[in-house]
Formats: sequence, structure tokens, C-alpha cells
Amino acid sequence: MGSGWVIALAAAFIWAELAALRPEVGGQYAYLRDAYHPLVAFLYGWGLLLVIQTGGMAAVAVTFARYFLELTNLPAADWMVAVVALGS
Repeated sequence: MGSGWVIALAAAFIWAELAALRPEVGGQYAYLRDAYHPLVAFLYGWGLLLVIQTGGMAAVAVTFARYFLELTNLPAADWMVAVVALGS
């Protein structure tokens, strides 16, 4: 068995400790803002939106579109519904 579970467990403990120390705020944005600078947190937020999570968002949107079209029988392409879902 590899050591990846040890790293994941340590990261979970670190996030739990941060949440316990700062219960009034939450999330990576707030932690980066308080630890470094608001600009670092701002750039991280935009990087997360435009670079890091784009693949996951696209996969969820396409899956949603396929289920939506199956349920509604609308004559539309799945990519069109996915684009509308991401845009809204």
C-alpha cells in the first residue's frame, strides 16, 4: 500500500484544524486571504474557476444535459444545454 493515504489524512487534519481555529470564515479563499494577502486569494479564486475546475464543471454540465434531455425530450443538442447550464 502506498503512502498517499498518509498525505490525504494529514491534509484532512490540517483542514479540520483550520476550520476549528476560524469557524466564522471558511474555505481556501478566506485562509489564503488571512495568511498571505487578499490579492493571492483573489487570483486563486479566478484560477480555480478558469483553470483548475474547468474539466469537472464540464463533465457535470454534460451529464446534467444528457439527463435533462432524456427527461424532457426537447429537440436540442446536449452541448447546447450544457452551455446554458454553465452560463446560468
